[in-house]
Amino acid sequence: MAEKLLKNRYLIEDVDRDQLGKGAFGHTYLARDNMYRTDQRVVIKHLRPDFSDCKTDQEKRQLLDGAQKFFEREAMVLKKLGSVSDQIPSLIDYFVEDNEFYIVQERINGESLGKKFIPGQQWSQVEAINLLIEILGMVQKRHFQGNRTRQI
Repeated sequence: MAEKLLKNRYLIEDVDRDQLGKGAFGHTYLARDNMYRTDQRVVIKHLRPDFSDCKTDQEKRQLLDGAQKFFEREAMVLKKLGSVSDQIPSLIDYFVEDNEFYIVQERINGESLGKKFIPGQQWSQVEAINLLIEILGMVQKRHFQGNRTRQI
């Protein structure tokens, strides 16, 4: 597929090649942020509501409104989480274009968790404990950060 430019800023050079994956949110792409004229790569999460089950314009509008609320909640959660740890990507931008929703996050080099979890392959007790310690450390930072915010 050809290049796709979003918001006159984010360039997905080859949508098929640069697709990082699919998930509950939608598609995830690797893109170039042209704003700074550097080679900065970003990750773009793309949510495109599926209107195929909608029979009326009202149903489409309701689906779109629900998707908008989900999208804004997701962006705010990612914004908060990105400030907790350098292992969680920071939120760079989020926007709507042609009734499709996009979240842009920094790209963190490293191995995807999806590559660590191989169906049928068991982890050793040490591997499982080390992963949990890493994840729980980030959760603890976010928890304490949230408590300080409420006290102010």
